[in-house]
Amino acid sequence: MTTYFFDVTQGKTLFADSEGADLADDVAAKEEAKRILGDMIRDRFSGSAAPGNDRCILAARTADAGTLFTMTLTLRTRPGAKLMLLPPEPPADLPAH
Repeated sequence: MTTYFFDVTQGKTLFADSEGADLADDVAAKEEAKRILGDMIRDRFSGSAAPGNDRCILAARTADAGTLFTMTLTLRTRPGAKLMLLPPEPPADLPAH
């Protein structure tokens, strides 16, 4: 297991991950990064979102290797726009209910 850290830059603010997550490999780290960005989308639209643009950059790193990859999330909302969030799809190895 390797400890991966997921730092998020939102606007000019850096939110450094000081705890990290113990994950099996880089593939698992990419899945975790996608989950984090998905949570950010849900949080952004959970209330009445103000129109505008939001940009977040997630950088995944380890203590030994430094930054492994980055993912960028850009949200643009218009006045009166509605977002319908769908539940995540079950993993391929689990049957759908």
